[in-house]
Amino acid sequence: MTVLHNAKKLKLFVTKIQNEVELNEKYYLCINYEHQKKQV
Repeated sequence: MTVLHNAKKLKLFVTKIQNEVELNEKYYLCINYEHQKKQV
């Protein structure tokens, strides 16, 4: 029971991190895009 519960919590935690990483990547891509537009 506890092992399964911990596995679920870990999966949620990992998913949360993956979502944050994806958001950060999109954020940096947007920043780079804006930066490149200014240089042109």
